[in-house]
Amino acid sequence: MFPNSPAYKNNEESCALEIRNDGIAYARIYRPQQSGERAILKECGFYKGGNMPEQLADSLGLIANRHNNKDAICNWVLYPKYYRLLLTNAPNVPRYEYKDALRWQIKDMVDYPPNDIALDTFAPTSFSQTDPPKLYVIVAQSSFLQKIVALIRQATFNLKTIDIKEFAIRNLIMEQSNLAQPVGFLHLYDSECLMTIIKDNQLYFVRHIPITPDITQEPLGQD
Repeated sequence: MFPNSPAYKNNEESCALEIRNDGIAYARIYRPQQSGERAILKECGFYKGGNMPEQLADSLGLIANRHNNKDAICNWVLYPKYYRLLLTNAPNVPRYEYKDALRWQIKDMVDYPPNDIALDTFAPTSFSQTDPPKLYVIVAQSSFLQKIVALIRQATFNLKTIDIKEFAIRNLIMEQSNLAQPVGFLHLYDSECLMTIIKDNQLYFVRHIPITPDITQEPLGQD
């Protein structure tokens, strides 16, 4: 469900949607066929609107009609409020049983029942060296994902993957070639700061940091 690598291939167009409370962010890229060529941003925009199903359907239809995305694979990038990224111990079960075990291991960390949990996992290579081994768990509400997926596809988007913002940032960093050193990235949104560190083309470290404004501080630009 949540890809740990870009979903597109060379010489393909792809588009991405991020659905927020105040509207939908949209971007479309083209990846040249030549190996090593960077992706080209063809168009992007933000469409204001509400988050009720009828409003989302109207906004998605408007974007699809305006940009004619039927031939471009689509990636839905989840806004952070729609998922949780949890760091936990790897279950002491065979790997093929991880997801079932994790549903019960994290059930007290989310607000919806285990049978309504959609999850995926990933772990930097270094995590296998810890004792006990750890991994990141991406958790979202399955019924919510299904509802929005239906609206996206109803609007004729060729939806192939559901992503999270951390992976989207990782893929952006990977567009830069010859990165021999770890790269840190700060993204400010709402009242939080998302800090990510990319190392060896992997999402190595993630932290969501609350931002609390200092009400005693004068606004910038005032004497």
